[in-house]
Amino acid sequence: MSQSLMLKIKGLFTSYNELSEAPEGALLVADDIELLKDSIAEPRRGFTRVDGAFSNASHRADKTWFYQDKQFAHHGAPGSANTVSYLSSGTWTSVGTYSAPAGVKLKTLNANQNLYFSTSTGIQKLDAFDGTAALAGAYKALDVSLSTSSSGSTWLTAGYTTAYRVIWGYKDANENLILGAPSSRAEYTASGANRAIDLRATIPSGVTTTWFVQVYRSKSVFETSPSDEMGLVYEVNPSAGDITNGYIDITDIVPDSLRGATIYTAASQEGLAAQNERPPLAKDMAVFRDSVFYANTTSKHRYTLTLLSASAMANDDTVTIDGVTYTAKASETVASAEFALATAGTPSQNITDTAHSLIRVINRYASSTVYAYYLSGIDDLPGKILLEERGIGGSSFALTSDNATCWSPELPSSGTTESSDDDRYKNGLFWSKPNQSESVPLTNFGGVGDKDDEILRVIPLRDALYIFKEKTGIYRLTGYYPNFTIELLDSSAKLVGSETPAILNNQIYCLTDQGVTAVSDTTKVISRPIEQTLLEIFGADLDLVKDVSFGVSYETDRKYYLFMPGSEADTTPTQAFVFNSFTNSWVRHVLDKTCGTVYNNKLYLGDATTAYIHKERKTYTYTDYVDYGFSTTITDVSDNVITVDSGADNIAIGDIMYQSASVSSEVTAVDSVTGQVTLSIAPGFTTDPVDVLKAIPCKIQWVPVTSGNPGITQQYHTVIGLFKSDFRGTADLKFTSDLSRFEETVVITGAAGGLWGQFGWGQIAWGGARLKRPVRQWIPRDKQRCSQLTIGFEHAVGYSQWELQGITVFSSEGSDRVAR
Repeated sequence: MSQSLMLKIKGLFTSYNELSEAPEGALLVADDIELLKDSIAEPRRGFTRVDGAFSNASHRADKTWFYQDKQFAHHGAPGSANTVSYLSSGTWTSVGTYSAPAGVKLKTLNANQNLYFSTSTGIQKLDAFDGTAALAGAYKALDVSLSTSSSGSTWLTAGYTTAYRVIWGYKDANENLILGAPSSRAEYTASGANRAIDLRATIPSGVTTTWFVQVYRSKSVFETSPSDEMGLVYEVNPSAGDITNGYIDITDIVPDSLRGATIYTAASQEGLAAQNERPPLAKDMAVFRDSVFYANTTSKHRYTLTLLSASAMANDDTVTIDGVTYTAKASETVASAEFALATAGTPSQNITDTAHSLIRVINRYASSTVYAYYLSGIDDLPGKILLEERGIGGSSFALTSDNATCWSPELPSSGTTESSDDDRYKNGLFWSKPNQSESVPLTNFGGVGDKDDEILRVIPLRDALYIFKEKTGIYRLTGYYPNFTIELLDSSAKLVGSETPAILNNQIYCLTDQGVTAVSDTTKVISRPIEQTLLEIFGADLDLVKDVSFGVSYETDRKYYLFMPGSEADTTPTQAFVFNSFTNSWVRHVLDKTCGTVYNNKLYLGDATTAYIHKERKTYTYTDYVDYGFSTTITDVSDNVITVDSGADNIAIGDIMYQSASVSSEVTAVDSVTGQVTLSIAPGFTTDPVDVLKAIPCKIQWVPVTSGNPGITQQYHTVIGLFKSDFRGTADLKFTSDLSRFEETVVITGAAGGLWGQFGWGQIAWGGARLKRPVRQWIPRDKQRCSQLTIGFEHAVGYSQWELQGITVFSSEGSDRVAR
């Protein structure tokens, strides 16, 4: 007689020669189990519902995350999530309606104590969980006009010139200072006498009384152009009346000696090229070395237009921008979209004055959809205007004019139009200033690889930012602001599914066309044991895999979850392949989920079949080992038999009927016709609502037992399951062989107790026990004679906290005959 010891349990191995290459303890099936401890199988933990369903029962979570201890979700009809909400006191409260950028799921990050999330209309920001979401960044300052003040406090000496810029900004709820880009320069020369100056600055739409405007002024100079080394002379909040008017008036009486802090765009500071722009529309974003990186970007729609001649323009000539017509007149009337055609100065001055008037009208006219900025500098030709959409993510805007010769490029009068461009950079990477997540100079840009090769994800580790491209593999960004370096790391691995990467133990685990890959300074495929299974899923529908698969890392459990569809008929993931980085093992969990995150050492998963998010049970007691099923109502109680008004056909033997921690019991029989459910005990159920907690259907199947030689027939007669902690209720041992292919089941009974309230008086010892014991079973006669014996273990009883350490099989040597 010989003995085959299988005392190791090493997880799934579906890609090896199971007779020679699979290691001891290899499994062909490892469903809904965990290998948290070396070579010990146990049930996976179950899930309960969070307290609160989405208000629309058809909604499903597409993304879930946490901010300020509140759970958030992006949810909506399956495949078209459009609402961001947070959960508080059992109720989901909407933050707003936001769609993700085209072709991807919404991305989030926490930086500077704020929450940022990517949408089809730009990067949105929350500075409090119950705050109002707003476009990240500050408004770029608009036009500034100067005039002689009637104030008696004159300070600018006759013949001297000074220059101004203004900046709009605010402090958010987390005390972050957010400053926008400065306005273009506005110069003033004191003519004939000493002067004070009145300044009028247009207020961008969206500014509130909590915002402030900063006025910076250069040192006054004589007969030359002032520098851009400007100092702060005013900071003031606009009033409600100012906002209604669309502009704010300020009288500057501050002498040069009292100018304050230098403007941040001065050459002695960061420089004008480093002016703060809002973040671009981005499909992904990540924080690395205090800067936020925005990837796969789209900018605002912009168009640069130059007024070539004011003298060639006549009153009533028009220019139409995005369907809004602006008309040249002798004087400026904002309410009528009429700009002033200047004629009294030199040709250059007339162009400048006319362009400035047009800019003011565009910026203040109620129906305008764009903003305008004057670009011509001291050494440039006059009349250069930048037109820019007010939001981001909108459609292009068209331009026409009934006087084409005034403009460069020439603007057609009808038919074909000139249109704006939004600078779509599939390979683009913008980055913010350090610790200023919302300040993104246009010069902070790098193209990663080929411009037609899309960036799918950017993921930061401790020493590098990893950039996953659609076609060319994985790039790596290193260095410190502003000197970043981008290099190709691995051209052989291409990401499959932009939602699959997750960080675990300072490595990025993700699904690539090479399999599940761990990425850091090098790349390593870790899914070789289940490669055949993955290839079969790829072959069924690779596009579906890319669209719906997602990954979740679980640092405290040392696990990476890869959720994937099970067949081409699935519309969401129906299974998760789970890798434990400590035990180096794979198992499979059968779960229909849409998204996931880990918070406070618990796993949260969006449910694919209900308007709920499910939360992992983690009390480290027997109550962890059930899944929430559904609720029904008890209509009658008779000893240990209850009658429910609905759902009996979805109740199974081994499930738990639960009314409270002290009133629950295991199901031992169900009559789906009458609705009667027989329970193991009668703990005191009442005719009230009851929860059905589903048993977790654990399945294990070892690679075939061959007693060291699969070429000869053996007689296998006994199998012993070695339990460190015994199971409750009954379980099934499953047997097949190379000579008897049909599966035969033998029911075995566990002896575990210890679940106070789940047994009758006198059934087990006081206090119960978790038993360590072997479970011996004769192998069915038809399966005894074979060369390869396959053994499985299946268990589905709620509240059962078993631990299996392996099996041993006894056999007698047979003949070299391997077929009947």
